[in-house]
Amino acid sequence: KPFSRGHNPANYMLEVIGAGVACTSTTAPDYVAAYNASQLATSNQIEIDRMIAEDQKTMDFIQFKSKRATSYITQQKALLRKYFVSFWRAPNYSFARMVVFAVMGVLFGFTFFNKRLDTSQTLQSFLGLLFLSTMFVGFMNINTTVPMLISERASFYRERAANMYGILPYVITYAVAEIPYQIVCSLVFMTIWYTILGLYPSISVFFWFWWVFFLFLSGCTAMGHWLAVLLPNEQVASVAAGLIATVFGIFAGFVIAAKDVHGFWTFMVYLSPYRYAFS
Repeated sequence: KPFSRGHNPANYMLEVIGAGVACTSTTAPDYVAAYNASQLATSNQIEIDRMIAEDQKTMDFIQFKSKRATSYITQQKALLRKYFVSFWRAPNYSFARMVVFAVMGVLFGFTFFNKRLDTSQTLQSFLGLLFLSTMFVGFMNINTTVPMLISERASFYRERAANMYGILPYVITYAVAEIPYQIVCSLVFMTIWYTILGLYPSISVFFWFWWVFFLFLSGCTAMGHWLAVLLPNEQVASVAAGLIATVFGIFAGFVIAAKDVHGFWTFMVYLSPYRYAFS
C-alpha cells in the first residue's frame, strides 16, 4: 500500500505491519521470517562472518585486569555519597521516623508519669512498660526499613549488572548511611522517655542506657535489611518481621524468665536481641 499525501506516518506504519486498529487482516506477514529467507540476510551474514574472521587474525580480545573499572575505595566513596543524599532526600523515611520516635517517647513516658515504684505490682507494671517499649520500637524500626530497601532493588540490579560496584561496598554503605539517623532517633526517644519516667538522674547512666538502646535499634535495622534482601516482596517481609519480632519477644525474659527456658529452646534466649535490650 503506497503512502498517500497527508496521511499520518505513524498510522501508516501500523497499517503496513498489520498492527493498526483499522487493520482487519488476520494474516499479517511475518517480517522476521521474510528477512531470514531473503538474499539480503544471506549476504549480510556472509559479510559478518568475513569481518569476524579478519578481526580475529589482526586484533586481540579485550581483557580487563579486574571485574570493575574502579577501586574498592572509589566504589565506597561514590556509594556513600549516593545514599547519604538519597536518605536526605527521603524525609518520609528519615525524618518521619524521628517524629514517630518522639511521639512514642511521649506516649510511653506518660503512661508511667510520676508513679512511684513502691509495690511489687507497680514494679511489675514498670517492667511491662519497658518490655512493650522495646518490642514496639524494635518492630517499628524493622518495618520501616523494609520498604525503603526494597524500593532500591531496581536500581541495584541495573547497576550490579553493569558491574558498577561490588556487594561488599554496597552492604557497608547502606549500613553506614543509616547510623546518623539511628543516633538521632534513639536520642530523641531516649531523652523524652527517660526524662518523663524520671529514671536515675545521672548523665553516665543515661548515656549507657542510650548506647544499649542504639545498638538494639541498629540490630533491628540490620534485621529489616536482611528481610528486605532475602524475601520476594514487601508484604512477605512485613509478615516475616512480625513473626520474628513475636518469637524474639517471647524469649526476651519478660513473658518467660530466661532461667525457665530449658531444652531445645535455650539457644533462643541468647539469640533474641530483645533480651539484651530488655535486660
